[in-house]
Amino acid sequence: QAGNNKPYKDYRYPDKNRIAKLEDFQEKYGLNFKDINLLHQVFVYGTYPDYSVVAHPNSYEILEFVGDAVLDFCGKELLERNLEKNNTNTIDRKQESFARNTHLTEIAKGMNLADYRINIEDKMGQKRYADFFEALIGAIYIDSGEDGFSKVYEFLYNNFKEEFLAM
Repeated sequence: QAGNNKPYKDYRYPDKNRIAKLEDFQEKYGLNFKDINLLHQVFVYGTYPDYSVVAHPNSYEILEFVGDAVLDFCGKELLERNLEKNNTNTIDRKQESFARNTHLTEIAKGMNLADYRINIEDKMGQKRYADFFEALIGAIYIDSGEDGFSKVYEFLYNNFKEEFLAM
C-alpha cells in the first residue's frame, strides 16, 4: 500500500503488451529506441492526481526538463537551416511559437500521446500534454547518446518541419 490506501504499482518496466504498443508508436514516428524503458518513462506520471504519494520514481519529469532545452536548440537549428530569409528575431519568434504550451498540446493530441500515459487521470491539463511531448524529445536525445541532437533534429525535421516554418 502507498499512502491514503492507494496501492503502489511498480511502473518501472513495461510488460509485453506495453512494449508492443510502444513499438507501434516508434514505427509510426520513425523512432528506434535502444532502451524501450526510456520511451515507456515518457508517459509515466510520478504522482497520484491528488499528489498524495510519489507513485513512480522514474517518471517523465527529468526527461521533460532535458527535452525542453533540446527542443529549443534543435528547433532553432531546424529554422536556421531551412528558412530562406532568416535572422535571429525570426528564428526566435518561430521557435517560441512552436514551443508554446498551447501548440505543443495540439501536437501531443495529434500524436495521441494521452493514449500512452500511465498513472494519470483522464482529464489531463494542457500543460501535461506539452510535458509529454517535451519528455519524448528528452528521451530521444538521451537514448541516442552522442547522436542525440542529430536524432532529435531528424525527428523534428521528418515530422514537424512544415509546422516550424509556418509559425
